[in-house]
Amino acid sequence: MGTEDFTTYTEVDPNSHISVTSTTIDADVYENEEAYVYADKGADHFGAAFEHDIEVTPDDWSSYWSEMGFGILTNVVDGWKDLRNLSKQAVGIQLYGNPSAITFYIRDCEDGSNDSGGAVAEGTTRYLTIERTSETDIEARIYSDSGRTTLVDTISTTITSGRRYRYIMPASSYHVGQAQEAFATVANLDLNEAAAAGFARPKVNGTLADGRGALVA
Repeated sequence: MGTEDFTTYTEVDPNSHISVTSTTIDADVYENEEAYVYADKGADHFGAAFEHDIEVTPDDWSSYWSEMGFGILTNVVDGWKDLRNLSKQAVGIQLYGNPSAITFYIRDCEDGSNDSGGAVAEGTTRYLTIERTSETDIEARIYSDSGRTTLVDTISTTITSGRRYRYIMPASSYHVGQAQEAFATVANLDLNEAAAAGFARPKVNGTLADGRGALVA
């Protein structure tokens, strides 16, 4: 386990608006470009159980309504807009709004189901845990602290039963042919692969025993 090394990921960035280090992706992307970062983990890699930790900071948001996607699992390599609008096999988180009202969404692109919450201000980091809780359900828990002890909101969506995913896309622009800017930093993606492989972390009184309010397993 441990955080993903983003320098090993593939970067699609025709206008050089994405900067990548081993643990961070600074995505200063616009809605008139197709720009994203992804990794091929192999067919059906993300299966019946996974739990991913990721940090997101909306650094500078357009004065208009802007959007970008992150933490995306997909079976097709494409930008967030086409994944959504063409109902591809993909599920992910998006930030949407303007500087005074930026909101998290979780969305299954395949059937359009979604949920929203956890409003966040520019320059504020949120710490997310994205978990597949059943064959048909995925939720994102949004925390205000790196220890993930102070829960801000939980958003969830349904997905197709039995769906498995191959690619992970930590950040993507939303290409709709307009000039709005969405600048966010994505950091410290941990796929918690031992848990995803079926070795679920024990729980204490229903709480994951991983330091989030319980003993470490």
